Amino acid sequence: MSSLRSSRPADKKAREECFLKETERQKADLLRLFESGDFSDLTVVASGRRFPIHSTIVKARLGPAFAHSSSPLSNVLTLRDVDAADVEQTLRSIYSSDSIFNESVLNELARVSLSEAEFDKLLRPIKVIGTLQECLSHLFETKDFSDISLHVEKDKIQAHRVVLACRCAYFGAMLGGSWTESLSKEITLKGVVYSCVESALRFMYCCRVDWSSHGKITDLLVMADMYGLVGMKEGLCVYITQVYCCHFHKPCKNCTEKVPQCLRLAEDFQIGELKKRCVSWLGCHYDRVWCTRAFASLSADLHSLVLSAKTTSLTCKNVISVMRGCDRLTGAMSSSCKWAEPVLELNQKLMNSCVRFVSCNIHHIIQSTAFYDLFQGIGSSHGLVSLIFEQLLVDLSEENSCLILRYSSELLSSSFADDIQTLVIDFHQTCKKFVLSHLARIRPSARWETLPKQLRDDLETDLAAAFVDFRDGNKSKRQVAINSKKK
Repeated sequence: MSSLRSSRPADKKAREECFLKETERQKADLLRLFESGDFSDLTVVASGRRFPIHSTIVKARLGPAFAHSSSPLSNVLTLRDVDAADVEQTLRSIYSSDSIFNESVLNELARVSLSEAEFDKLLRPIKVIGTLQECLSHLFETKDFSDISLHVEKDKIQAHRVVLACRCAYFGAMLGGSWTESLSKEITLKGVVYSCVESALRFMYCCRVDWSSHGKITDLLVMADMYGLVGMKEGLCVYITQVYCCHFHKPCKNCTEKVPQCLRLAEDFQIGELKKRCVSWLGCHYDRVWCTRAFASLSADLHSLVLSAKTTSLTCKNVISVMRGCDRLTGAMSSSCKWAEPVLELNQKLMNSCVRFVSCNIHHIIQSTAFYDLFQGIGSSHGLVSLIFEQLLVDLSEENSCLILRYSSELLSSSFADDIQTLVIDFHQTCKKFVLSHLARIRPSARWETLPKQLRDDLETDLAAAFVDFRDGNKSKRQVAINSKKK
């Protein structure tokens, strides 16, 4: 299945983009190496200017045209009849470009590097033997000019000091600092797997790797993280997205199990973009993914992260749908399962957030089709209606009571199933009592005018009736008191 995915045009495009980005990073790394002069073993002199260079890089680019020996007696190459600016530009191109070379400079480099007989045999004009990336890939495969070996798990890998130093900050610090390895021709690497070290080196030289054949994904991430290989992390992220996360499409058996694992990896190794996509996907498909053991096994912090993202994504258009999903999720999971407890708690928190969102935005939501579907037909839900009404009553205030009362009155005029109808009647009566108890402050406000005239007249009538009852009740009590006093 993964091989089919990897043949998709979108997959190839993503991998090619990753490769091109890494080749540009490779050029920038080598150019910095040239500009700094670190680890140089030769010096080119032209018109009085001195340019430290690296024989490994120049040999890789010029091949037979540059066979210079790095012996102490000949580590300075003096070029004649060429301009220093042209020499600098050509050397920069050798380190960081696939074209734009000055033929006269290349010719002079070859002349001072080779014997007269060898120079006469060269084909002219002298050219580089391939792109920068092709030359370094050839260097990796052939191990030509290797000057250092890495010992990993009782095996050795031949490499090149300058490539390691410029392509990996870890090796740069090791080989260029005060570590004992800076003078050694052998380095022992501990805590890493041989196949992963080989993958990392291949990526430094060749800018691309078939990750599926080079060790476990976790071991590869450990290698990339430990040695600060940003490009390798990015390449692994593309591979994980394609193979483990199935491009974050609709949930299937593979990705429902793998995406939670990938979120954990993204958190552990600080892969921001992958983490963001995993969190978004787990929130989007909460009703199908949260009920899995893979999701339930995530840490409380990651659960909270997914919940926060899902809560942030709530809108007036989707909130009722999310509430229904929470309701289905609760029904699908057994509270007796110990592993399900964190998910049930998380689901309840999401439901509570939805209910509060509905209450705060009821003036928009109450007019939607999804909201009315809760009250009628096969989509009706006594439990969800009850939750919404309870929260609305908790949040009822002088500012919103007229609005809620008006909409509850409209609901009252519709016909619903008996259990829903009872909820609506009780809710309407409670809202009505609240408005009546605060009528003295509500009536002078503009909110009072938003109520239909008939509803206002009913409230006035109810208030008058309540006042009469109150007066009659007090009169009777006073009469009783008088009579008792007379006695």
